[in-house]
Amino acid sequence: MRTAVDEFSTIGTRAGSPGDAPVRTVRPVRRHRRADLRRPRGLQRPHVVAGYDRVPVAAPARGPHPLQRVEQARIGLATLAATALLTAAAVCGLLGVAQLRDAGGPASTQTVQVQPGESLSDLARRVAPGDAVRDTVARIVELNGLRGTEVAAGRTLVVPASR
Repeated sequence: MRTAVDEFSTIGTRAGSPGDAPVRTVRPVRRHRRADLRRPRGLQRPHVVAGYDRVPVAAPARGPHPLQRVEQARIGLATLAATALLTAAAVCGLLGVAQLRDAGGPASTQTVQVQPGESLSDLARRVAPGDAVRDTVARIVELNGLRGTEVAAGRTLVVPASR
C-alpha cells in the first residue's frame, strides 16, 4: 500500500535491531475536514437558491432561415417578372386597339394657296364641296395650327384632300 507524501510530511527513521537496516516511517498526510474549509463568519455568502425560472432564455434567431429567405426572394422575383410581363402585354394591347381605331389611315391632304378676299369658309367650300363647311374649317385650323379663322391672301395652307 502506498501512502501519499507531500511537502509537509515528515519522514522519520526508527531504529530496530542492531543488525537491521533502519526503517523509514511516513506520517500520513493530514486531510482537511469540512470545518477547515469554511469561510470566516463575516465572509459567508448568503444562502440563496438560484432562480432558474428568472434566467433569460436565449431568444430564437431573428428572421427566417436563410433557405427560406432564398425561397422568398425567388417568389418575389417571379412575381415581379410576371407583373412586368402582364404590364407589357396590357400596353401592347392598348397600342393595338389604338391602331385599329385609327385604321382609316392618315387622311390625305393637299396644299392650296389662299386667293385674295377668300375666307376660310370659302376655302373649305372650294376644297371639299360635299362636306360640312364647319367640319372642314375646323380640320384646316387643326392641320395648320391657326389661332383664328382669318388668313392672309397668298398664304399656303394644308387642307384635307377632296374625295
